[in-house]
Amino acid sequence: MNIFDISSRYLVVVAVIALGAAGVLTYKFYCQTEEKAIKIRVLTPEQARAFETKVLAECQAPQEVQEAVEALLADPKSQDFILAIPKLVNISGPVTGRLQKHAPDELARLTTRNEKARTQLSKSVKAREKFYKKHGLVNLADDASNFVFTADEWNFVLHVPRYEWYDDFGDGAKPPMVPSKYQTVSRVFYGKQINDFIVQHNITRVYPIKQWLVHIPGRPKNLNDENYLVAVEKVADLPADRINLERFQDLVDNTPTTRDTKPRIKDEWDKLVTEFLQVLSEAALWDINPKNVYLIERDGMVKAVFLNTEKPGLGGGFDKNFYHMHAGEVSSNLRTGLEGFATMITGDPAKRVQLLEMFKKLDPRKMSGEKKPATGK
Repeated sequence: MNIFDISSRYLVVVAVIALGAAGVLTYKFYCQTEEKAIKIRVLTPEQARAFETKVLAECQAPQEVQEAVEALLADPKSQDFILAIPKLVNISGPVTGRLQKHAPDELARLTTRNEKARTQLSKSVKAREKFYKKHGLVNLADDASNFVFTADEWNFVLHVPRYEWYDDFGDGAKPPMVPSKYQTVSRVFYGKQINDFIVQHNITRVYPIKQWLVHIPGRPKNLNDENYLVAVEKVADLPADRINLERFQDLVDNTPTTRDTKPRIKDEWDKLVTEFLQVLSEAALWDINPKNVYLIERDGMVKAVFLNTEKPGLGGGFDKNFYHMHAGEVSSNLRTGLEGFATMITGDPAKRVQLLEMFKKLDPRKMSGEKKPATGK
């Protein structure tokens, strides 16, 4: 039985949130006149650690992928451009404010470190381009949290960590304040969670993209960004961003009616949208946009594929916090993901605003005393 049923043609989503003792978030979704409840798991620290062991056992890169990366790492220049990239420390606005108030010396240290890292990265641009050219590498991205590149003969895309995400645990006066070492490998952790879910729930309209851990020779085997690079299956025939966005917008019937002007999911796309939302909610995916989520043709049908399963700004750097996201983080990520989905599927500005307003109610801090919405006739 699906945990997320929106068989109604009306995508009308408003949620009520509660965290149970067993670490389960319960959302209530109202689909026209029907109320459907789903449950979204929040991993306990013990569950997260057990799942980490499973990821390490089952997500090691195939031999041909490992060997291809090791051949690249054999070049002494890889020390400069892959293994010892100056890491920028990403500090959010709220954390910056707390540091200014409680730990100005720490903020000054991090600011100086970032200035030096940016200078080093800027000076190495041309040398990096030569390194890529020497090895036949194609640069795909160097302005996000990772350097991302591939080669024509590779069947994968390689992700090299570029950022460390700084977290002060919500209190700038409370040490220790440590950059996260788990940002990039989180992509494999949550990708594995999604692919297991696809199998367990017989999901057919979401493509289970493969993601692997590539161990860096000579380094420890514990799972973090210092010891592993991430290889992601190279998905062929991805549409251009504009065409991809048009495909998502085609999920909606924008023909107005006299009874209901809310966005309607077309009958033929009910199953795809249902399973898309199931997967999105399972891992609380947040970065939903035309560059990260695509509609592709596989096995004679249209499927969604999530290219980015990385979690935003994982903080801490301590084993006890490894991938144990609390209820507020899960709720925030899911809300952001749903907002991104609404923006993608709704070409009509008025309908987009309408959906976004409903999705904002996912904020548990604003849900106290919330009444069931009128369904509209």
